[in-house]
Amino acid sequence: MRQSYTEGVQALVYAIAAQVSPTTRPRRAPPLLGLFTLLVATPQLARAASDPTLSDEVLASGTSNAQKLLET
Repeated sequence: MRQSYTEGVQALVYAIAAQVSPTTRPRRAPPLLGLFTLLVATPQLARAASDPTLSDEVLASGTSNAQKLLET
């Protein structure tokens, strides 16, 4: 089970890398893993918040941080 999950995460990280830089293989795993975690966790945290304002802030923060990672 863990091996399958690991392979799935790696495949998703490589898919993200292909969108960010289609001509090269991922060279900097930490920023890509950080982006992956933001893409997974941000919507979950935003949906879990019962306060609409907090939910919007979580989404805005996740989006901003993802953009910063893409700029590095």
